[in-house]
Amino acid sequence: MDPYVRIRVGHYVYETPADSNGGKNPRWNRVIQSQLPTGVNSIYVEIYDECSFKMDELIAWCEIKIPQRVLRERHEEWYPLSGKQGEGLEGAIDIVLSFSTQPLVYQTIPSPGQMLMVPPGRPMPIFVTPQQPVQPPVAEHPPVISEADLKQVNLILQHLHFSQSK
Repeated sequence: MDPYVRIRVGHYVYETPADSNGGKNPRWNRVIQSQLPTGVNSIYVEIYDECSFKMDELIAWCEIKIPQRVLRERHEEWYPLSGKQGEGLEGAIDIVLSFSTQPLVYQTIPSPGQMLMVPPGRPMPIFVTPQQPVQPPVAEHPPVISEADLKQVNLILQHLHFSQSK
């Protein structure tokens, strides 16, 4: 298997590069920085096997409820994965979460080995969003940003491990 991870935080979707020949114990060791949209309290993780001649196969998934303590301290936990074998029976993924109020700096083109951020509204194979008709740009006033809008979360995938139980 050549597994990769897709993570969804609200409408933001991120992907790691595939771990070529990662098999049942891939390591991605990636850092994701993402805004935490108002009202979002879960992160969705999906693991796919990258396929050359057919659609990538969804191997495992989980929903991670963001613990309140992550607002105060770094939080690391192994999360059970669901899949064909059943709920929580596809192994586990190690994820480290931390929170920061630092402004995010996005790059428009990711350099090799970095996370890929897919902007909101882009159709993804598993996260289907209806296409909106293209509207001509409208002159807008600069948005008013509140203190709450400035709060952001850093999702840190350090020493990210996946262990499949088979």
